[in-house]
Amino acid sequence: MFLRGIVGERFAVRNSGVTAVVEGVGDYCCEFMTGGVVVVLGLTGRNFGSGMMGGVAYVWDVDKNLHKKCRTSDVGLLKLEQPDEIERIKNLLYEFLQRTKSVIAEKLLKDFNQYVGQFVKIIPRYQFEQLAKENEEDLPKKEKPIPRYQFEQLAKENEEDLPKKEKPAELGFIKYQRDMQIFRPVEERVKDFNEIYNFDKIYQLAPKEAARCIDCAVPFCHTSNYGCPLENLIPNWTILVAEDRWKEAVSSLLRTNNFPEFTSRVCPAPCENACVLNLSTQSVAIRNIECTIIDKAFENGWIKAEVPKNRTDKKVAIIGSGPAGLACADQLNKIGHHVTIFERSKNLGGLLYYGISSAKLDRKIIQRRLKILMAAGIKFKNEVQVGKDISVEEIEREYDAIVLCIGASLANDIHIPGRNLKGVHLALDFLQYCIDNSDSMEGGGADIRDKSIVIIGGGASAMDCLLTAIRYGAKSVKTLSITAEPPIKRPPNNHWPNKPDTKPTMPVHKSAEYVYGTDTRLFNTETLALESNGDDQVHAVQTIQVEWVDVNGHLTPKRISGTENTLPADFVIIAIGFRGPEKLLIDECRLEYTNKHTIKTTNHNTTEEFIFAAGDCTIGESLVVTAMADGRKAAVNVDNFLKKGSLVTPFGGSSPINIDCSTVED
Repeated sequence: MFLRGIVGERFAVRNSGVTAVVEGVGDYCCEFMTGGVVVVLGLTGRNFGSGMMGGVAYVWDVDKNLHKKCRTSDVGLLKLEQPDEIERIKNLLYEFLQRTKSVIAEKLLKDFNQYVGQFVKIIPRYQFEQLAKENEEDLPKKEKPIPRYQFEQLAKENEEDLPKKEKPAELGFIKYQRDMQIFRPVEERVKDFNEIYNFDKIYQLAPKEAARCIDCAVPFCHTSNYGCPLENLIPNWTILVAEDRWKEAVSSLLRTNNFPEFTSRVCPAPCENACVLNLSTQSVAIRNIECTIIDKAFENGWIKAEVPKNRTDKKVAIIGSGPAGLACADQLNKIGHHVTIFERSKNLGGLLYYGISSAKLDRKIIQRRLKILMAAGIKFKNEVQVGKDISVEEIEREYDAIVLCIGASLANDIHIPGRNLKGVHLALDFLQYCIDNSDSMEGGGADIRDKSIVIIGGGASAMDCLLTAIRYGAKSVKTLSITAEPPIKRPPNNHWPNKPDTKPTMPVHKSAEYVYGTDTRLFNTETLALESNGDDQVHAVQTIQVEWVDVNGHLTPKRISGTENTLPADFVIIAIGFRGPEKLLIDECRLEYTNKHTIKTTNHNTTEEFIFAAGDCTIGESLVVTAMADGRKAAVNVDNFLKKGSLVTPFGGSSPINIDCSTVED
């Protein structure tokens, strides 16, 4: 195998006989290799040869740093001295040049005698030690460790030699099981809109949870295709927490995540689904560790406004103050651009403020972050609707770039008899009404107290409506979902690290069971019509059960005759997702759409050169963490357009936050 160029991580893992020549490799090259030959004509990543049990590798050690990148407990490094091996490398270089026209191979062959001394031979450790036995001077003398039983005996005789402090990181997941009791008692939390979490318990458990991380070779938790959309450096800051190095953990977390206080409260934690511990036990409570890190940082005053030392002459207008807009603004502001956010609503935060219950994300948490962003130099103009209060043309004249982060607030609706009856509302309208009218148990929920509520839908918005209805004293609540009821355990064809296709059990479900004595969810249920008693007010919902059948390779719902039912309903909430962004502003900006009704973009650039778009308005309805990740990536492309090009790391990462990690406070 001859590959011109640098290959990615885990190249030649478990190689058992292939001969390969490449010009550079990523992390974990030759991991668990059992045979074959690998030649690397350039730089390598970390943990080269980890678990290597056979075969041989030859590396042109360009920067003389290979010994730092190898697992020397698993491999041995030797100079390339044997004439037959030197000839072998030379022949492989000739063949590599012939097949790929490699410039590097041509350079090495031109002055082969000069470069051959820079090649390093890598073999499994046991082979290296066998060679050393035959020629002992080649192996550095190593002090034989004291057997454990002798160490324990010595410790008994001299107690001061015995470590006094337990170090959970040494024992990890073998000693500690995940503690799931991190919520306030259900009988307490259903009575208020305070956050549902028992933060004292979360903070207390964080070091032990961090110790459960096994620092696996390929951490799926932080990869965006299976785990974290932000690609948070989860193993890094988890280990730092286990080692009580909190400031460094904060710095590591903030490299990729602008607002951990949001994600650690509302994210469904795909990182935990992707945790390798799921194969044998329960995953590390990554979200709780993240929450502890950022809350500890705020408590200790480590989070401060980052005012750029130098400003550019470029001005960026961001329309929308949701998670994508805030993340994009924060990134662009950090490198010195002048950023102004326009928000049509009274309160800033977009989906964070109006789409998520304060029982999951306290409004004070949002306000605290907004104050920091303002102090850092970002300008906010709320209750300003672009296209109405200010024209797009005015913004185009004043700003060098525009970023649309307007979300996907155009809700899916149902078209059935009775849709226009009084008492039928869209989920976001209902949540926004409750928030705008009152933050207490009074006021906003007066319309649903002691009433029978039916929520059509079973997603995140539906669950927020359920949570709100419980706290406002609804007499009964039912959530209707046309989808089939998921299994309790992962199906055989639903393999890790894919998201588990299982029946979710959220805190709100436990709350509903406590208040109403039963699970409020009805699956395989199609809504047929909404009924009234002749007064234009909804009073009931007609439903029918469905079964899912295969029609030409597609699962399709089929109504089951005789399963019709009527549910009492004084108040109906439609929560079946969102179909895309509102079109008025997009049309005024002269932009094109995709076939999914989102804004058409290429690298976040729309069909108008200076107008960009990010978040749900381009990718469709998503998670807060996904919108934030997209906002960060958009910032990179906006910055490149503005010709500064400072946001160069993956996902718009900039330099680490300026936290002095030289000392760690207790």
